[in-house]
Formats: sequence, C-alpha cells, structure tokens
Amino acid sequence: MNKAQANQTKSDAFRVLYVHFNSELSGSDISLLNLVRTLDQDRFTPYVLLPFDGPLVKELEDAGAHVSFIPQPKIRRNLWSVLKYSWCFLPTIVHVRKHIIEEEIDIVHTNPFLNLYGPIAAKLARRPHIHHIRQYDLKPRIILYAVAMLVRSLSAFVVPVSYAVKDRLYGAESDPKVQVVYNGIDVSRFRHGSMDRTSIRRKLGIPNDAMVVGCISNLWFRKGQDVLVRALVRLWPRFPNLYCLLVGRVSPEFRQFLRDIAGEVGAENHLVFTGVCGHQDIPKHISAMDVSVHPSLVEAFPRAVLEVMSCGKPIVASRVGGIPEAIEDGRSGLLVTPGSVDELAVALETLLVDVEYSTRLGAEAAGRVEKRFGILECTRAVESLYLRCVA
Repeated sequence: MNKAQANQTKSDAFRVLYVHFNSELSGSDISLLNLVRTLDQDRFTPYVLLPFDGPLVKELEDAGAHVSFIPQPKIRRNLWSVLKYSWCFLPTIVHVRKHIIEEEIDIVHTNPFLNLYGPIAAKLARRPHIHHIRQYDLKPRIILYAVAMLVRSLSAFVVPVSYAVKDRLYGAESDPKVQVVYNGIDVSRFRHGSMDRTSIRRKLGIPNDAMVVGCISNLWFRKGQDVLVRALVRLWPRFPNLYCLLVGRVSPEFRQFLRDIAGEVGAENHLVFTGVCGHQDIPKHISAMDVSVHPSLVEAFPRAVLEVMSCGKPIVASRVGGIPEAIEDGRSGLLVTPGSVDELAVALETLLVDVEYSTRLGAEAAGRVEKRFGILECTRAVESLYLRCVA
C-alpha cells in the first residue's frame, strides 16, 4: 500500500495541496476557488498554500479548504525582485516540501504557470504533481519554453486551459502528459435577465435609453481598451447616446489616456469606469451592457468571455489565444483581428444596428457555455487526473 492509498484508508479522501501565488480574487484566483467549491470533498480534501492573507482566504475556507501561508516571492522585471527571488528560492522550496510531508499530502496541484516552488517541492517529497497553465505570454520566449519543459518534466500532468496554450508550448501532437481542461464557470450566477438593468445603469450614471458597449478586464495596453475606445470614436458621431462601460482596475494615467482619445469627438464623459469590481458584482455590470467587447492582444482562455456569453450578451472579441475555442465566429459572437480598430468598429456597428442578429448571437452564446464550459464538467475532468495520479 503506497502513501496515497494509506491516507485514503485513514480519511476516506485524498489530500490535494493547491500551491498558489496570489490571495486576491482575480482570474486565476477565481478559477482555483471554483475548483475547490465544486470538488468532490468526499474523495478529495483541499489544502491551499498561499503567500499571504487576502480576500481569497475566507472564500476558500468557506468552501471547505484548509488554508496555510508560506511566502512565495515572485520574479519581476527589476533587480530587487530578481535578487530576492534568487535568495529565497531554495528556502521556499524547503518550506513547501516540509509542509507537504507534515500535512501528509497525496497530490500537489500548482495553479499559476510561473510558480516553480510547487513542482520542485513535490518532486523532492515524492508526491505526484499537476501543473495548471493559464498563461503563455512570458518573454523572452526562450524562458517561456524552458519553464514549460521544466514543469512538464516535474509533473504527472500539465493542464493548459486551451488548445492554443497547449499548441504554443508543447506542439499540436498528442502528449499523454498534457491534458487540456478549459476554465469553467458557474453558469447559474450569470443567467441573463436575472439582474435589474435599470437600477445598475442608474447607479453607474448611464441613461436607461443609452446604448452600452462594455468591457470586463483590468485596464492596460495588453488588454486593448485603447483599441476599443478608438473604434468607438468612429461610432460616436452616428450613435451619440453610446456609452462605454469599463469594468476593472485602471491606473490614473491609463484612465486619462482613454479619456483623451474619447475627447477627440467630445465623448470623454461617455466613458464609465467602475474601478476594481468584486466578482459577485460582475453579473450586475454585464446586465447593464448591450454589447460586450474583449479586445485583448494576448489571452490564454479568458473567464470574462465565458461570463458575458453565459449572460446571453452578444460579444466581439479578438481572434487570439483560446478565444476562438470559446466563440464560434458569426454564430456565438464575432471575432476580429487583435489591434484592428477598423474591424472592431465594423463589428460593433453591426451589432448595434441589427438587434435581431445581436439577440440571436447572445442566445447561442449562452447555450454554448452551458453545454461546454460549466464548472462541474471542468472539475470532474481535473478529478479524473487526480485519480490517475494515485492509481
């Protein structure tokens, strides 16, 4: 009887340790939280290792997870972070390995791609390891591919969130160690028609009869909101009651940059910034929109796209990363070339003018998410990998 089987005999559940870099409630954090919430905890007991306290902690504990803390320095593009990372790297691995052994962990599951503490510590502790890959835009590319090969060699399975990520990092050929599992969402939270559109618009200062184009994402150049506003500059003369709802964290400098672009046609006051938005409030903001846009220049498989689709909203998104795996162009949304102001303006105009077509796209999008991207299906796929790890 191996260690994993012995633990299951004692507790009737395998112990899974999630090693995670962050304690906030953004994209990858929500993915981890949803996984823990829907995990079959009669078979798998979730333990989570975070670097510090934060809003994610209470949510995880409420979902039944055992949460612990070990600082996990990140490497950033400055000398101090490189020095700190280098100095702390080995001691952190030692601490994580000790935690794995003391908690009698059966499986280690590392959530962010660049977290190497989990796979190395799991290897040293002789535990099976799974590595989730939710990004593929690290530069220089030689480091991206080096990290990809390293985590594959240290893991029983690597789990890209889209075939675009898999193909970029590991090629299009079949690899039994590389198993794609899409991000899933709780579709019940995003049923269209469940939110009071009038009251949320009133709260945001948007007229009830306005046409609203919205974007859910932290605001910066990689996310393409400047491309969106430039496209709207072409539409505002024809649609003077058009508003743009921008949901997400934004710096004062980028906010002013976008306002300056809109100011070219005197529409700076038609940009509405919500700032940081709690995940529980996302469905309300989606309800205020007529059309959603996801104009990113780089993406793996964005949760926000699925959330908007689940609400039955028509969407225009960049043809980049895993987005075309979520959206069937012309059937459940419209895809445009990333960075193309012309294509985005044309697509938006089409949806704003042809309400019947927009409604049809939105309905098809909602059905597609419910059939293919529900959180339960995604969690069951991850659980099957856990069972293969301990077989």
